[in-house]
Amino acid sequence: MKKTIKILCLIFMMATLAFAAAPAVIAAEGSGVALRLIEQESSPQPGTKNLQIQNVGFKLIFDGNVTDKSLQDINAKCFTLRDSKDKKIETQVYYGSKRDDYILVIAVPKDKDGNSKILDSKKTYTLTISGKLQSIDGRILGEDVKMEYTTVDTEGNTKIYMLLMLVVVAVMIAGTVISTKRKAKAEAEAAFVQKSANPYKLAKEKGISVEQAMARIEKEKQKKAKLIGTADSTSAASVSKQGAAADSSKNTRRVKGPRPISTAGGLYKTGRKAIAEQKAKEEAAHRAKGTTNPKNKGGKGKPRKK
Repeated sequence: MKKTIKILCLIFMMATLAFAAAPAVIAAEGSGVALRLIEQESSPQPGTKNLQIQNVGFKLIFDGNVTDKSLQDINAKCFTLRDSKDKKIETQVYYGSKRDDYILVIAVPKDKDGNSKILDSKKTYTLTISGKLQSIDGRILGEDVKMEYTTVDTEGNTKIYMLLMLVVVAVMIAGTVISTKRKAKAEAEAAFVQKSANPYKLAKEKGISVEQAMARIEKEKQKKAKLIGTADSTSAASVSKQGAAADSSKNTRRVKGPRPISTAGGLYKTGRKAIAEQKAKEEAAHRAKGTTNPKNKGGKGKPRKK
């Protein structure tokens, strides 16, 4: 009887152990492997050397559902970002709404006063994913995953941009100087050819044939017209304006002061002049008729008393 009881107890203990280990065995058998980070689909790629210093985010893709609401609080604590001095950088974790295998880790660096700032230039930062990160099927990452990123060299880029700008300015200045020298040389040669337009004289001075001298004179004339044609046209326009001004000055006469229009033969009379002439006519007619009050007479034809 005692042996039977012992055997039953032993069977019960083995069954209990089997049921306790069943979930782990089922989870392991469900996938066959641990949870895995897919680095090829994640961005930026681990080891990158041009990580931006602001608005930094790490898009991490896994091979299982890691965004279930039952896992979010646990998995949010599995990400740590540190600088080269092992100083922890604050992060925020976001889960994908359209994909259940996507987690976004945003860097939120702050200064001593708690104000937001940017990452340091040309510095190495390490993002660590804890091995406790798990998926909904019970799989875990198993061991910590560390990925290093180096921020872009903003000072070096600024120097490169400044150097490129200086090169561009130098090229522009050199082009202007060369163009000016060419133009001056062309003008000098054109002036020389124009001065010595005699092909025989030019052939003698240069030691060339007459045909070559004539061809050179024609070529220099064309070059002059092309290079300094604008200046010639401007000078011609100026001379034309001066000539027009001179012609107009010939037909202009000066007067000492204002004169009435009648001096030029005009017959128009202003109102004041017409009134004055009418008044003068009336006075002249009055004088011609004589006065109506004779001397030494009072009113009504009576002699004025003395």
